Amino acid sequence: MKRKQFIAGAMAVVLALTPIQSVRAEGGVAVDEAHFPDADYREYVSSTFDKNKDGVLSRDEGTLSEEGYENYESTEPDDEDNASTESAGTPIQSVSVDKAHFPDDRFREYVSSTFDTNNDGVLSEDEIKEARDISCSNMGIRSLAGIEYFTEVWDLACDWNQLTELDVSKNRELDWLSCNDNQLTRLDVSGCTKLTWLDCSSNKLTKLDVSGCTQLKSLSYFGNNLTTLIGADRVDYVVEEVDDLSENHESSEPVDTSAKVVKVEKEHFPDKNFRKYVSEMCDENSDGWLSEREIKNRTTISLASNSGWDEDWMEEWITEDFGYHGIYREWWDDTRVDRKIGSLVGIEYFTELRRLVCSNNILRELDLSKNTKLEMLGCRDNKITKLDVSGCTELQKMSCYHNKLSKLDLSKNTKLRSLMCSRNKITKLNVSRCKELSFLECGRNRIGKLDLSKNTKLEDLICWWNRITELNIGGCKKLKSLECNNNRLMNLNVRGNKSLHYLSCSDNKLRKLDLSRCKELSELECQYNKLKKLDVSGCKKLKSLNCCENELTRLNVRKNRKLSGLDCSVNELTNLDLRNNKQLLVENIDCTYNPLRRIDFSKGSTRTIGTRTFEHIGGYRGKKLTFTVATKKEQQRLIKKMRAGDSAEFPTQAKVIVRKK
Repeated sequence: MKRKQFIAGAMAVVLALTPIQSVRAEGGVAVDEAHFPDADYREYVSSTFDKNKDGVLSRDEGTLSEEGYENYESTEPDDEDNASTESAGTPIQSVSVDKAHFPDDRFREYVSSTFDTNNDGVLSEDEIKEARDISCSNMGIRSLAGIEYFTEVWDLACDWNQLTELDVSKNRELDWLSCNDNQLTRLDVSGCTKLTWLDCSSNKLTKLDVSGCTQLKSLSYFGNNLTTLIGADRVDYVVEEVDDLSENHESSEPVDTSAKVVKVEKEHFPDKNFRKYVSEMCDENSDGWLSEREIKNRTTISLASNSGWDEDWMEEWITEDFGYHGIYREWWDDTRVDRKIGSLVGIEYFTELRRLVCSNNILRELDLSKNTKLEMLGCRDNKITKLDVSGCTELQKMSCYHNKLSKLDLSKNTKLRSLMCSRNKITKLNVSRCKELSFLECGRNRIGKLDLSKNTKLEDLICWWNRITELNIGGCKKLKSLECNNNRLMNLNVRGNKSLHYLSCSDNKLRKLDLSRCKELSELECQYNKLKKLDVSGCKKLKSLNCCENELTRLNVRKNRKLSGLDCSVNELTNLDLRNNKQLLVENIDCTYNPLRRIDFSKGSTRTIGTRTFEHIGGYRGKKLTFTVATKKEQQRLIKKMRAGDSAEFPTQAKVIVRKK
């Protein structure tokens, strides 16, 4: 169904961009640069509609005739209400990640690598649902055709590309859109009733209609050629160029006649650098005062001049999928200082503030108790010892890592969804009232116990490098990724975490690990513990296993047929049966420093064996080691490899036998 809709839409574009008469003509229309300037789109038209490959699009070619095109138009909803009804009643469907659905090569590659998590070339319903954050800025993308399939996306950043049109009318869950610095001549946000933040500055727009964006709080549209602006009068905060609107506009900013509230002076803003920012960025009429209107307009303050929203919010909130491990980009060695602000006294006057970024400064205290509408806070890389967010009952996302906090009171922040507080001195962390929390990163602190049993929506937990002896995640039924390595855990109960995909519990004191209910586990790192047994037979989706430096005497991976990486070095293994692990390449096996006597990879290949692959095994000289291979050819190849070994520890005296059929 999706493919048919796309082809119909593509043909509609063809007919819209070329005169109907030229298609009717006997010679048709040439599929060349003159008629189809975009190379990717021209290639698509040629391969899809030019059936006889003569370089000309005749009337009979393509999936739609003129009548079909008229019928296609007639099936469109007559009004916005009908469109909403249709969208609401249509379930999410899977869609192929191909040129038909995503014509732009670079956008298609981004979609494939970011959201097609199982690499099957299809976006499943679950993969579409989990795509909440799309960040494809500065990728040279010419078209976002296909964005309509992401019906659950919240945040979209596509700035600094080569887009000429953008239609997000089908993305009805969209909350945040950044499409600045493109070449847009058309922007359709008609269906985005939940949109709160829009930046479409530095484009080529002549008309902008945001009347359907009933929740819009912040709008930036400078650097365009607007002659018509509809619906901006209801927006709290608008950024526009001076004289940007003429008398022909349907909306214009009124002269500020509101009452003066606070004077921009040292008494109210003691820090000179913060005072300078307020004077330049918030005092819109430069009269030395903040008026009621100027305060109301200021919903966003960014005091980190080198940090944009992509860096401070996108990399922290990441995506709903999170990508499991490897998602967190550390900034611990980032010592830059932006505005050298030492105090934010005066921030309390900005009572409409919803987003605040003050990272990379020299703040020691931060009191936001009066900023009751604050939704997002980024204050990383300061010297903060005291942080008061007790009045921020609307707070959803907070990053305060790399400071000097010893405690953090989040008892009033019941709407918090994302928290990053690593690299502090926190000894106790209570998030029991943060019932909406889905992402928590609290690594490199001094936490001894961590109880997350009431955080039932938690999906990602990073609590590495603490002093944790007790970790309660029994109630975290949605947990997908857990990184609790480098702690002091003797026990780890993950029996209730059936959704777990990634588990890193290395460098602890674990003696046992029950993974019997972790059916979705694809990557396990449990090295540097004291495990004597490890049962991964129930983890049939396991792709990577690192269990080195334990006390294992047996390891059964026969049911882990998807295993592609194995490190079981420095254990007490005597037998290693890899017959069923066809995806496990020999160069991705490390079984060194084991008293192995038998290794069976008779269904694999010895082609890529190197001299270090099996060194230090089988009594450390291989005298009692037996390799089992599939064919005589592989037997000869392995023997040749062993004899050519340049390592004194390579098992040159091992036996190599061929498995009997």
